[in-house]
Amino acid sequence: MTKLINILLLLSFGIVSAHKNVIFQKSYGNVNLISSTSYYTEDINKNIIAAKYVELLLKELHYKDSIYLWFWPDRDKIFKAYFGKEESKLKGLNIFIPEYETDISKTLSLVENVILNQKSLDKERDRLLSWYNSTPSKLVKDIHLNKIYRPKDVPELEHHTDQYYTFDYFYENGTFHILSLQNREVIEAAQVGKILQFKIVTSSLLFIFTETNSLTIISADYKYDGTRYNATSETLKFDFQPEWEYSFRPYKIRLLGQKYITIESIFGDKVSLYNIPKKKLMQDLLAMFEE
Repeated sequence: MTKLINILLLLSFGIVSAHKNVIFQKSYGNVNLISSTSYYTEDINKNIIAAKYVELLLKELHYKDSIYLWFWPDRDKIFKAYFGKEESKLKGLNIFIPEYETDISKTLSLVENVILNQKSLDKERDRLLSWYNSTPSKLVKDIHLNKIYRPKDVPELEHHTDQYYTFDYFYENGTFHILSLQNREVIEAAQVGKILQFKIVTSSLLFIFTETNSLTIISADYKYDGTRYNATSETLKFDFQPEWEYSFRPYKIRLLGQKYITIESIFGDKVSLYNIPKKKLMQDLLAMFEE
């Protein structure tokens, strides 16, 4: 027991440094994405997916000028849309969306309305919020039906692939579809409405935080029935007590031996333990040992 405690203490040890938001920038066609998030989480990928949808929307609207799409959390929650001047080095249409969590359908509605009303944009600034919350048009609904797979543009967000096993997802119409490749066969292992952290722990085990207090564990494998290998999957959901309740902080999730997986907070000393064979989650082990 003492040895296990020492291992967990070593795993949870870290240096807390001053925190700065993560800024990600990349162009997708004539859509220039500027994304701000608190940490390297799947929110960045969601912002990228939104930008790719906006690119599809602009093609349908035959809009060829540059757009700067800002996902920039703002406490004042003020939506902005204006044409940048040449001296600003952001010449083109700038659209600021201040939400802490990107809503892709609403983003598309806002961009569509801004494009359709661009000639009178100076007089329409008070309508930006209502455009954002408006009922999606048929065009927006059709665009939102496209499948967009998990982006691979952010090196800090891990991507694991090998010849036989992998996990991935695509987004379509407000839902993330979790895919598993087993014995060269792709199956849909689960569907979730939100992803904050996507961590492949082993070739057949995926951890997803869907909320700050909700952990989904997806196990995927294949079994031989005497004639062929059949792909199988199982989804387990756990209530998870976060150390920080105000925003999501990604966890260090890693294999400990062959039977356990640790979930370690990046600040503080909270360590949780998942028992793979027993499918049991034990939270805040250090607090348990101190009792």
